[in-house]
Amino acid sequence: MNETVSLVGRTNVGKSSLFNKLIKSKSAIVSNHEGLTRDIKVAELQYFNKAVNLVDTGGFFTSKDDDFEDLIIAKAYEAIEQSDKVIFGSTVTLIDVNDDSSVTYCIVGDDESDIKKNLISVNSPIARGLIGKLEGDEVSINTPGGLKEFEIDKVDYI
Repeated sequence: MNETVSLVGRTNVGKSSLFNKLIKSKSAIVSNHEGLTRDIKVAELQYFNKAVNLVDTGGFFTSKDDDFEDLIIAKAYEAIEQSDKVIFGSTVTLIDVNDDSSVTYCIVGDDESDIKKNLISVNSPIARGLIGKLEGDEVSINTPGGLKEFEIDKVDYI
């Protein structure tokens, strides 16, 4: 059975753009206007010689009045139930294993990243070290200050 990876998060963080890039197609609609993705879209891709089902979802909490928002969110939660790994759009709380301090990051697209707001690019060293990991996993991240060890304390998708 294929592993399922779901792209879940706020509206307009680049989930559909990433979906298209990973499947090498323009299957998902992409626009600067939020709320265009209404339903889940699934595609199979090969990742390191392993078949993976990639799921694109509509975003959580549009800023406009949308009669379909409850249905869009319900579909996104269906996708979440299929995936328990850190994915694009996740909000991840980390505990520094050396001093027990914690930090929370949201993994977003390159254009939305803002480290002052703890919005980190999916292409950042921290996000690359977290993608595919589970709550409770320990990860080693190369930072400008050297190698840091973290435990993944919590993964949220909102």
